[in-house]
Amino acid sequence: VKRFRYLWPDALQTICYQGGMLVNLRRRPLGVLKIPAFLLAETWHVARELRHGQYDLVHSHWIVPQGLACSLACCQAPHPHVITVHGSDIFSLNAPPLRLIKRFALRHATAVTVNSSVTRKALLDLEPPASAITHLIPMGANLPPSFATECAAQQASASEAGRSCPALLFVGRVIEEKGVRDLLQAMPSICRELPSATLMLVGEGQDRPAFEALARELGIGNRVIFSGWMTTDELVRAYRGADIFIGPSHPPASGGGEAQGLVFAEAMLAGTPVIATEVGGIVDAVIHEETGLLVPPHAPEAIAAAVIRLWREPDLRQRLREQARRLACERFTRQASAQAFSRLFQRVLARGQPS
Repeated sequence: VKRFRYLWPDALQTICYQGGMLVNLRRRPLGVLKIPAFLLAETWHVARELRHGQYDLVHSHWIVPQGLACSLACCQAPHPHVITVHGSDIFSLNAPPLRLIKRFALRHATAVTVNSSVTRKALLDLEPPASAITHLIPMGANLPPSFATECAAQQASASEAGRSCPALLFVGRVIEEKGVRDLLQAMPSICRELPSATLMLVGEGQDRPAFEALARELGIGNRVIFSGWMTTDELVRAYRGADIFIGPSHPPASGGGEAQGLVFAEAMLAGTPVIATEVGGIVDAVIHEETGLLVPPHAPEAIAAAVIRLWREPDLRQRLREQARRLACERFTRQASAQAFSRLFQRVLARGQPS
């Protein structure tokens, strides 16, 4: 890992991390004035590395700024360049000048990868088509390689056996776009039918205080746990201890939404039945009635009905569990992602650098 400085002193370097560049710019709009320094410094450092190091290929993540910086650097020090599009870089930043910048970066890439079908569609909607060489390679779930096998060996989880009501789990940023409000509003209906049901929300976000207050207003404060972020080991235990995973994301007002949703792959690998919304790339993994149940966005009553149905139909729960784990093992592990990227790198290198 080689870090680069783009402003002095270090305290001024505030546009990345802790939520990402777009989140930080929404909080501090004047941070946009730092972007030229960031882009110039990144381009210069990448070009210097390519001139002085022994590299065969450049792989950048996000069209802007990394894809743009690496496309510019590769013009100075020619190398094959693969750009991975993650979603928000294609769903947002679509003012005409920014669209031209993204087209430049993509046209100067040797290959482009996307993490879901919805990301690919958005990429190809960028007129003219951004690149004829696009590859669908989902990101892999960040869990131990043995996780799915160990969970499958358990068959019926110890937490489910002997419990009269489900333990529900949400993992993600605790913000409006992730559907946390809808999930909390579904809990009173769930608790009326399944009085001992509990909900754990794993994650942090700027809306957490408001949602904690909402849980108290709804009278479900004793049924909801806001755990904050967890370590990988703690998260593994949370997935194993949950009976149903719920991710009711909805598209934000600015457009876009879940480009892929790795938490759904994690739940599927754990064998935890999934309830999700038909939003963005979620549908690549959660297929209604096959690998999970889909409900409309902004529909607390639909969430409640799906939870009650899953809990009262153990055969359905088991079928979804098995089919979801099978799909996740085939497509959504770190190993599957690494192998797909390795094959792509080999093909790109075998073709040689295009003119």
